[in-house]
Amino acid sequence: MNYKTLIFCLSIIAFSCNNEVQDSEFTQDGFFDLEEFVDQQLDKELILPSVKRIINLDGKVESSDIENFNKEENLVYLKKFNINQPRWYDKYTVEETGNQLVYTARDSSLRVERFELKQNDDEVVSIDIKYKTGTFISSTKKNIHWEPGNILRIDNQNKSLWTDPIRLQIEWQFTQ
Repeated sequence: MNYKTLIFCLSIIAFSCNNEVQDSEFTQDGFFDLEEFVDQQLDKELILPSVKRIINLDGKVESSDIENFNKEENLVYLKKFNINQPRWYDKYTVEETGNQLVYTARDSSLRVERFELKQNDDEVVSIDIKYKTGTFISSTKKNIHWEPGNILRIDNQNKSLWTDPIRLQIEWQFTQ
């Protein structure tokens, strides 16, 4: 009896391992992997000698220069907008035109409404993300523009039943 149980368990393990390989191959053929791209950027250079930060809160602008800027926190934040998930492959339309790749949500419940990637000879030139979330009490819209090595801009618009709408735009200009 133990011999049959052992063979049964081994066959289940072998079958599950085979399914994992197929899933991983499918993922490789999936969408642009923002999380992997961010990790590659963090491997290049983590500390930048100088960054100019511009904050615009409802039209009030403040600018400052930051020396020895660690870009990890800013770039790790972008990982949450990664749409390269097998469960979402049928929930986005994919349009490729020249050097531009655009993913548009088919389902209004998806938070990332649009993900746009521009490349020049397999080098990422810019990434633009439109994101929204909300309830009947409050909502948030984000427009993110990232040109690796040059600029990161996050435009955040919040609305709530209890407060006036707030618009916060933060831009980091990477000067090298």
